[in-house]
Amino acid sequence: YATTPVPTLEDWRGLWSTWDTVARGMIPNNELLAKPIKLRNACIFYLGHIPTFLDMQLSKATGMPLCEPSHYPQIFERGIDPDVDNPDNCHAHSEIPDQWPPVEEILEYQAQVRRKVEKLYASGASEASRKVGRSLWIGLEHEIMHLETLLYMLLQSDNRMPPPRTVKPDFEDKAKKED
Repeated sequence: YATTPVPTLEDWRGLWSTWDTVARGMIPNNELLAKPIKLRNACIFYLGHIPTFLDMQLSKATGMPLCEPSHYPQIFERGIDPDVDNPDNCHAHSEIPDQWPPVEEILEYQAQVRRKVEKLYASGASEASRKVGRSLWIGLEHEIMHLETLLYMLLQSDNRMPPPRTVKPDFEDKAKKED
């Protein structure tokens, strides 16, 4: 069970840090348009999908307008989801643009959505209603789920980078200490 009615702002910041490490630190910019899994969207889709989903949830719960560009749900709301019984068929999904928005624009949109979350916490609105609390939990769980998806996709790619700030363990030293 959750210990608080809504995820804490520290929960969000920790998740955002982890998301940024994976999405921006492990995927080279020249690989954002790659599709490590044939029947899924390109990696860049997930950069826009995560904040778009959260923005839509918060907008429904609070009545606040969507962040700009407000047309992002048209391309980032739903990803490609193949039918399990027949992978040649895909469920309904958002339109795939001929050209994805620039990464900088997507990251600015992400920053706007994150600031919206921070403002909800600062104003006390995050705990003002069950509807808002529910949207925050759904958004947090959704981002965690797609963090796993993105890691799985990266395992399929030959062009991923190791997480930044990764320190290679000194196995020899550890073995000596274990003896």
